[in-house]
Amino acid sequence: MQITKRCFLIAILGLALVQSSMAQGVMEFMEKTYSFEQIREDGGSVTHSFTFKNTGNAPVVIKQVSSSCGCTVSDWSKEPVLPGKEGFVAGTFNPMGRPGNFSKSLTVVSNAEPEREVLYLTGNVIPRARSKQEQYPYHMGQIWASVSFLSLPRVLHDGTTEGTLGLYNGGSKAEEVKFVMVPKSVMLSEKQITLEPGEERLLRVVVDGSKVQQWGYTTEKFVCEVQNEKYPVELGFNRDENFAGWSEQERSNAPVATVETKEIDFGPVRHGDVLRGSFEMRNDGKGVLCIRRVQSNCSCLAVEVGKEKLKPNARTKVSVAFNTEGYRGEQVKDISLITNDPQQRYVRLRVRADVR
Repeated sequence: MQITKRCFLIAILGLALVQSSMAQGVMEFMEKTYSFEQIREDGGSVTHSFTFKNTGNAPVVIKQVSSSCGCTVSDWSKEPVLPGKEGFVAGTFNPMGRPGNFSKSLTVVSNAEPEREVLYLTGNVIPRARSKQEQYPYHMGQIWASVSFLSLPRVLHDGTTEGTLGLYNGGSKAEEVKFVMVPKSVMLSEKQITLEPGEERLLRVVVDGSKVQQWGYTTEKFVCEVQNEKYPVELGFNRDENFAGWSEQERSNAPVATVETKEIDFGPVRHGDVLRGSFEMRNDGKGVLCIRRVQSNCSCLAVEVGKEKLKPNARTKVSVAFNTEGYRGEQVKDISLITNDPQQRYVRLRVRADVR
């Protein structure tokens, strides 16, 4: 009889433990995306609260809510939400300085099922009216310009790309602007202009890809001369080879750039060490492979290519030296090799290190 009672008690305890281990809170949101529709940039921050119900059989505890942008702050139920009760996650979006369409996410981490939920705030910010000072922040004496650095679309080696530079006379008298030191690759719609007080003008800027010397990302510069003072304007763009007109025969005879291992991970290293490693590139195609340029995202990287031209089946070493002086923590540095492979203009390589 005693044995039977013990077995019964053990069974009851076991069942309770199983039920306890199976207890799980469930977050059921009424909505996971909310649109503010149209809001004004200068109308102040807007907030929306997402409501959820705990449809599980255990309390829900929200551990963390993170946003995809510093422009969005969050709040949430700090106390456990009991089964059958409701909780909330709120997001506040600041539209100032962010005109146009937006989609911001709130990632909710909890002990519920599922453990991670993503909520979205969307809408369109109607731009506020900007002052002339804001529209033309680059001041060249009485003449104000929209930018000092003009970012242009990609240009092909046999084509052109263009943009516009806005100019405004913020002074009280007519002012002349001369455009000098213009490189051969750059064409301007005017050689010089005269702006009356309060007058605005757009200067058309065209870059001829056939006259640019570099491949990949590059810059050009011209100078605005106002009252004998010189003000540089820089242009930034990518220059790529145009393979669109290649025939099937040309493509079948093209070079093929191959790098088996595209990442070097040095692991934990001492601060100040110079880390050295290498990649191997080979040409698996039928034409001569040209490595036209090497670019990296950090001056701390020194990259050296053994051979810049590879015949079919030939190989070369790409040596890398990473100077860790001034860098700490997890470091990721990228390298781009610009080639004449029509399928892979840019060969991307990466170097990692944990600098301690």
